Amino acid sequence: MATPNTSIPGPVAGNNVNTNNGGGVPESSTTPRPPALPTTTTPGPPMVSGSTLSNASASSIHGVSEIASGAGTQYESSLFGIANNENCPLVMTLIASMCGGKEKINPIIYHEIYYVPCVETPTGPLRKDDIVLRLRSELDVEDPEMPKHLSHTMVVYGQPEPRTSSRGVNVRPVTYSRLHNIDDAYTFIRLLGYRPYSDFVHKGYWSMYNQRIKISVYRVFKTQTPGDVRTIEPADLSGAWIVHVSSLSSNQDGVNHMAEQLKQIKRVFQQLVTLNAIDHIHLQNKIPYSQ
Repeated sequence: MATPNTSIPGPVAGNNVNTNNGGGVPESSTTPRPPALPTTTTPGPPMVSGSTLSNASASSIHGVSEIASGAGTQYESSLFGIANNENCPLVMTLIASMCGGKEKINPIIYHEIYYVPCVETPTGPLRKDDIVLRLRSELDVEDPEMPKHLSHTMVVYGQPEPRTSSRGVNVRPVTYSRLHNIDDAYTFIRLLGYRPYSDFVHKGYWSMYNQRIKISVYRVFKTQTPGDVRTIEPADLSGAWIVHVSSLSSNQDGVNHMAEQLKQIKRVFQQLVTLNAIDHIHLQNKIPYSQ
């Protein structure tokens, strides 16, 4: 698969955010003073850095590692918002002040491919068991001419909770599997019986709050030629940035605690970005079979 031009601007310089014509965040000299957030932490699964799985306790089986973050199903809680070009610098400054400074903000670019089964399950009750498999490939942003793949991670989301009113956040099961010692991850996925269906690219920044909450600010790009990230173009011509706040995966007992953490962050962001749970219909992991 062709390699992309991965040049993206650096996140923050001093109290300003750098300007770059390649989709960078515009400058701002205004630094908001965020309300204080609680700093207590609770024991939980290993930290996920960006889209890599670092410091994870994992068991390796034939080149595939699964996070061993506790027994039973693991859940991710999340909120989503939109920042325009005008207030995005303030959002970045707020994130820096929350997460320990501008050096804690990291650039990120990854290519995500959706895979569906090569053979469709016949129409019937078993068809609902078919799932979308995602291959998330993180690229090295330091070498835009010859970018290296830092990691390949298979991501499987379960069906989201149908009701969010009681928690106020989106909650869905998730499994991350890091691919190790596999030269061609795309061939590996095909050998599992899956074919690519669609793909996109995220370019932006991420940081960790309290070692438990990942805050991402990014733009989504689509490929004009499927699978070729050199042909990307903005999916949204307005230039809006997505603000995605998500918890590290936790078991069912930890979901309410993580939901409360996210709602506290929502209150901090409320003057800049409205963070909300989105309709669970948009998060369903259904196979887009043709009718």
